[in-house]
Amino acid sequence: MKKKSVLPSDFAAPKGTKVRFNSCNVMCYPKLEVVYDYKHKGSDETLTPATVWLRVYFSRTQRKYISTGVMVLPSQWSDTYWVVNHPSSLALNNLIREQIDKAIVTIREAVAEHSDMPGTKAMKVDRSDASFLDFIYEQIKIADISEATKKHHRTLHALLTEYGKMRKYEQVTKSNIMAFLYWIGKREIMKPGLDGKVHATKIKQSTIHDHWKRLRKYIRIAQGEQLIPMHVTAGINVDRGEEPERERLTDKEMEAWLTTRQLLPHLEMVRLRFIVQMGTGLSYRDLMEKDFTQCENINGHTVLVDRRVKTKEGFFCVILPFAVEILRQWDWQIPKISNVDYNKFLDRVALNCGINKHITSHVARHTYACYCLRHGVRIEAVKRALGHKKLETTQIYARLADMDVLEAFENMK
Repeated sequence: MKKKSVLPSDFAAPKGTKVRFNSCNVMCYPKLEVVYDYKHKGSDETLTPATVWLRVYFSRTQRKYISTGVMVLPSQWSDTYWVVNHPSSLALNNLIREQIDKAIVTIREAVAEHSDMPGTKAMKVDRSDASFLDFIYEQIKIADISEATKKHHRTLHALLTEYGKMRKYEQVTKSNIMAFLYWIGKREIMKPGLDGKVHATKIKQSTIHDHWKRLRKYIRIAQGEQLIPMHVTAGINVDRGEEPERERLTDKEMEAWLTTRQLLPHLEMVRLRFIVQMGTGLSYRDLMEKDFTQCENINGHTVLVDRRVKTKEGFFCVILPFAVEILRQWDWQIPKISNVDYNKFLDRVALNCGINKHITSHVARHTYACYCLRHGVRIEAVKRALGHKKLETTQIYARLADMDVLEAFENMK
């Protein structure tokens, strides 16, 4: 972890110093500092950026970390000058300053309201002032949904908390809902690109739609309990936007992935896991949780029959030979890896294989579907193999497979 920043005072370098508030003339707490990568996740070697945080001390032992949303590589961070050696250094440093200003206002308000005993509770929203936020929090805890889905719902709760204008039931109005959705659309997130640099990326329209879908769910539950008027959602319609094309690997790209061994052991393991995914069409979660020792040999094919974790839909997966080979090497046990780490290294493997595409774990599922369709497997069989509820979902891959066939003929010219 980088040591705490000593914030410089000239404009060329980020402006400021440690922020301290003395509310009782005895101890200088709370105080605010800028720190980088306190979770020790950043790495120049693997092109893994880490987060810049604000650390608020309430006492010698009580502290709170607040993300600034800025992510950079270790070589792009200086304790003295903040973000350096980055094409957007000025913009990112300005963003850090904005987050400091917001934190200062929050701290001052907390100190003013709790001047007798400043502490971590002073930074939290009183329950009486956050009835709708608390309602959502409790609903997420009791919801009969997967942990992965709950993570998305917690993101909504975090956004509403940061937005701060719909804490109470009476603040859930049509105008506030529309303003919240507009606020989400104006946000930018920092993501590493294929060039190894971190870029500011606009929120997709489909993401805004998904946040609205989750928010609408909790508003309707509250309306059913007569906590929110029924008319607040009338007329609000958030378009999902154009469906982005589902990324997949062509036969040529698959061959490159299958044959290009990685020099670093952890990248080689990522490459092999992805090969198993390409040969089974399983999602990341199914890949990690399914018991491959239960595979059967039917008419010379290795088959896994089970249900998807997410939808509980049954599937009949015929595992392709190149995946069977790896599963045998691993004694039918998939080495575990977190979804975050898995996706983090896939782009690096792709670049080493000469594939200039953004690769996520779900690309393997798309690749399996298109590969099967390109090689003559009936669409109904692919639907069953993937565990789709509706044939219309599988037909998306049929259109993609047609484009791959057309591209192959184009390359013959």
